[in-house]
Amino acid sequence: YLYNSEGVLVAANDDDGVSYDSYLTHTNTISGTDYYIAVTSYSGYGSLDSYYDMNVQCAGSGAGGVSGGTGAAAPDENTWTVMLYLNAEDAGFEQILTKYRTDIEAFIGSKSSFLNVVVLYDGPGNGDTVRYLVQPNGSYTLGSNKWNRGELNMGHPDTLANFVSWAMDQYPAENYYLAIDDHGDGVYGISVDSTSGNDILTATDVYSALKSATHNGDPNRKIDIFDYEACLMGLAENAYDVRNWVDYVVFFEQISWGLDTYPQYFKDLSANDSPIIVGQRIIDRYYDSAINAGGKGYPHTISLISTSQMAGVQQAVSNLATNLMSTTAQSQINSARDNSQAFANDLDATNPARAEYIDLWDLANNLNSLAPSQAAAVRNAVDAAVVAERHASGGAEGYLWDHSGVHGLSIYYPTSKSSNAFGGYPTLYQMSRDGSWDEFLNWVLPAGGRRGMPMSRSEDKLLSGDAFVFKYVYLPAILKK
Repeated sequence: YLYNSEGVLVAANDDDGVSYDSYLTHTNTISGTDYYIAVTSYSGYGSLDSYYDMNVQCAGSGAGGVSGGTGAAAPDENTWTVMLYLNAEDAGFEQILTKYRTDIEAFIGSKSSFLNVVVLYDGPGNGDTVRYLVQPNGSYTLGSNKWNRGELNMGHPDTLANFVSWAMDQYPAENYYLAIDDHGDGVYGISVDSTSGNDILTATDVYSALKSATHNGDPNRKIDIFDYEACLMGLAENAYDVRNWVDYVVFFEQISWGLDTYPQYFKDLSANDSPIIVGQRIIDRYYDSAINAGGKGYPHTISLISTSQMAGVQQAVSNLATNLMSTTAQSQINSARDNSQAFANDLDATNPARAEYIDLWDLANNLNSLAPSQAAAVRNAVDAAVVAERHASGGAEGYLWDHSGVHGLSIYYPTSKSSNAFGGYPTLYQMSRDGSWDEFLNWVLPAGGRRGMPMSRSEDKLLSGDAFVFKYVYLPAILKK
């Protein structure tokens, strides 16, 4: 709570019990006045022995942008800041993640009036974390547009929050794009840092980092497009949880191949391009690259989600779950699951028996006979949330990946309670807290004995030669008598 010198409350903010970081702003118009801050415990268990960290940021001006806070003027119209959080702790990613920057260097000069691209890059060694303001032709000056950052933990939320906050403070823009690029595996997280004890950004970490960096979703700092550039991140839960900090989400229900993504996404960006136009372009550009990769193409999925529609998805899913729990049809429900489009962290990547993630629209469609109106509501909600979606089936690693049931949003639905993520799922996501899907899983899933999924298959992010795309071709049938 913030009080003025007369004891009048002028601002207040409560954290949400997920990230412990209340954030409030107040614009002072009276010089030489005093203010007082009162802090109380969220849980009710604070005491005189408890302590709190408090940061006070004052809006300022200057060539480097404001030092913090939200008191600065709105950024210039038709400007973009692209933020790339590139984790190359896996040495196999080093070449392609570095190439993203060098390819952008080739065209950034022609767009410098409206585009800044900033990069936080962490290589596979120790002490090799570097921050860049990408420069034409790779001409850098240490301390001016390139900063050595020692060894940062790319799996820690503070690293992500500090990078995004720095980028927004120093290079404010009307439109923001953020990508996290590394290994990923849905409910298990994204961006593994092997030099920091294999720390990883969990869903809660991403939530709290973006909440902090955007100052609770301040309109001048809200992220227009957030790209989970990693495998298996295309969960409804992930899109729902960032809805207050992000307008559109790009992610993959299946694999994220190591294509020349960001240079292709932004090479012909115009100052007046809207976020939805850019988002749709990303979907189309990725599809074109994947379908032509390696001379044979790569099986893939990619989707653009409007987070403004995710509350409707959450409510529809919760209603469906509640209705199903009023039945005794567990076996029929799990059978519907086993016949739905599946995504597995496994070489047999679309085998439902190996999967922890199921396409939400396809699942609802297969549950239609058990709960017709609720299943239809889920399908309609997914259709409203998925702005753009592209996919292709094909072969990879000697397996056939059939993506014919892809619709753009998946949901956590393992085969049994022995999934490694099952125990923590009820508190992992806001979508779990706000709805009844976690209660449904507890009700419907058998105890089981299957293994949890490792993150090894996400290494297929790297391009390989063993992939081909197929399309269904329908030929006329001629009956000869």
